[in-house]
This record gives sequence, structure tokens and C-alpha cells, in this order.
Amino acid sequence: MENAPKINVSYENIFIKDISFKRAEKLEFKPYNIQFQDVISVVEFDENGFKIEYERNSLTSDPFSFAVKFDFYCRFDAKSKEVMNGDLNKIKEFAEKQKEFITNSLNLPSRASLIIGEITSNLGTPYLSRPFITK
Repeated sequence: MENAPKINVSYENIFIKDISFKRAEKLEFKPYNIQFQDVISVVEFDENGFKIEYERNSLTSDPFSFAVKFDFYCRFDAKSKEVMNGDLNKIKEFAEKQKEFITNSLNLPSRASLIIGEITSNLGTPYLSRPFITK
């Protein structure tokens, strides 16, 4: 069994793409069960790498609803680019397999929760603490 070549990528242009937040009209100071969903998508790919979009959305609207979206580009190093050989199917398959690992290694779920925590603490809404494990 031969070893598969290691594919290396660098991360470029990690930006907040969009933030939306809406507070409920009537706010009770009580514990809330805030549910959210993370969506990770490969939105573009070419012979040089691929672009990933990460979004954290609330599934509940009380005490607020929110969405935070990041996007970033993953660029192959020279050796990895050679291994991929411009095969877009291979690149897309690699990106789909690695998107969750890459997003977590960049701490984007924690960054999204921190942004929401900052917003809620400045709008008089009870502070949203970062969840430890989400799936």
C-alpha cells in the first residue's frame, strides 16, 4: 500500500461576508434554548484551490435570530497543485472531504459565536455564551 501524497493548502482572505441579527420585540430575562445550524459549502474551485463559505444560522427566533457568514480561499502549494494536476473533479472531492476540518481548524465556529456574543451584549440582550460542542 503506497502512501498518498500530502495535499497542503494555505488560507487566504478570511473575511466576514455577512452578519444579520434581529432581536425579538418582547424580551424576557429567562434562560433560552438557542438552537443553531452550521452550513459549510465549497462555493468555487479551480486549478489553484477552492473557496469555502461557512455560515452559522439560528434556528430559533427567541430572544433573537442571527446569521454570521465567513468565506475564504484555500490555495494549493506548488507540490499539491502538481498532484491535483488541474483535475477539477479531484479538487472538488478533496475540498468536500476537507471543508469541515479546515473550518474547525480556523476556529470559525468559535469566531461566529464570539461575534454573536458581542452583538448580544451590546443590545441589552442576555449574553450568549459559546457552546463547547456543536454538530
